[in-house]
Parts: sequence; C-alpha cells; structure tokens
Amino acid sequence: MIWYPYQQMKTMKDPYEIVDANGVYLYTKDNKMIDSVSSWWSVIHGYKHPVLTQAIKDQADKFAHVMLGGLTHEPVRRLSDKLADWLPGDLNYCFFSDSGSVAVEVALKMALQYYMNQGERQRTMTLSLTHSYHGDTFKTMEVGDDEDYHFVLEAFGEKKYAVNIPTEIPALEEAFEKYHDKLNCLLVEPLLQAPAECACTTFPS
Repeated sequence: MIWYPYQQMKTMKDPYEIVDANGVYLYTKDNKMIDSVSSWWSVIHGYKHPVLTQAIKDQADKFAHVMLGGLTHEPVRRLSDKLADWLPGDLNYCFFSDSGSVAVEVALKMALQYYMNQGERQRTMTLSLTHSYHGDTFKTMEVGDDEDYHFVLEAFGEKKYAVNIPTEIPALEEAFEKYHDKLNCLLVEPLLQAPAECACTTFPS
C-alpha cells in the first residue's frame, strides 16, 4: 500500500492516475490538466523539457550519481562554478543536498556550527517568519510556523530554539534587540513557490 503525503488516508479520494506529462500538463487516461503542485518537489521547469531531458540521458549513460564524500566529478565542478558566478561577494561555496528540507537542515547546522567553532555556545536560536514553511523534516518543522505541524510539536511545549516574527521591520528590530546574543541565523525564503526554493538563505545574525 502507498502512504500518500499530505493526505488523510481514511478520507482521501482516489488519486489521479497519471499516464503522461508534457510541459505544464499532466495527462490521465481521459483528461489533461495543468500541474499546479510540481513545484513542491523537483519539476519546476515542466515535463519533457528537451534540454533537461537530454542532459539527464547523457549523464545516466556515464553515472547517475556519485556522492561527494571524498569523491568529485566534472559536472559538479561546472555547476558550482556557474552558481558562484551568480552569487554576490564571497558567497562562492556550494553544498549540495538531496532535497529542500535537507538543504534547510544543513544550513541550520552550518549556522550553529559556525558559532560553536567561535566558542559562542549560547547561540542556539533561529529566527524565522510567522506562517513560514521550511520543510517537513523535524527541525524544519520546529523553526517554521506552518499550522499543519503545530499539533505534532505540541508534545514538546513552547519553542525553545525558534522565534517566529511577522514580516515587519519593527518586529525584526525588536527580535534582534531581545535575542541578539542567542540567535545564530535568520531563515528566509521567497514567498512564491517557497517549497521549490527550500534551499534557504541563512546567515549569522
């Protein structure tokens, strides 16, 4: 049996069975519909994009994946160089993750480790926006403020390591004033297609 994400299994209706996809469209046996949820995961550029499809085929003929633990390869170097050219200042290091939630988890660990390395062990708190979604792994649920996850976290009581503020400059200034010596990062994401952009911007406060 398949356990479908974001569904109440006892009450969910039968899912659409997809038999084909092209561009922004998904096809069932009888219908054609616009895919409005692909940005949740990985198909943000549409289906059967000729450049992406050919690149996938070409790479699969060599190897599908090689982890970067003591290993490297030319495609990851090319991508890293291209990303570094787009990024400002000295933001020129690339860390690759396998999903948006994991990218946020890694960013949170990096921010925490930075201050641990500096000997500032009190900087354990994360600042993020109210109603924000940063992923559905455990720590991303805690630092976000998605109402769908509130009930899951109730057993842990009041948040100790995350502060959520409204998208207002006075609220940001107040949070910096109150928690400045306890914060290790501010977690933000774009408001549009946020799940598709879960690789967050995190920086020391």
